[in-house]
Amino acid sequence: MCSGARIARTTAHEVKSSSTDDSTNTLLAMLSSEERAVLEFERAWWLEPGPKDQAIEFALGLSAAAYYEVLRSLVRDRRALEFDPMTIKRVHRLMNLKSPTVEATG
Repeated sequence: MCSGARIARTTAHEVKSSSTDDSTNTLLAMLSSEERAVLEFERAWWLEPGPKDQAIEFALGLSAAAYYEVLRSLVRDRRALEFDPMTIKRVHRLMNLKSPTVEATG
């Protein structure tokens, strides 16, 4: 799944301090390795060369569709919000911007 040289270097949630506490360890254990890899990739994907869909496949071994399916589920997952609030809030905001608003006609 994760072949990733860059992903391997960004594990253990760089935003938190290098000394992880019990709550961080609990959050790490609650998310699957695939979920953590997706969050870590989303946090810094622009550092990867080339288009995002190619970087997804190269770093994670996932198709873009599978990646976005996992990412959408993480946006709705409280564990992911606790693990990486900045990334989840940013993705949530971007997804809301891209979603067409439905106006009632009457």
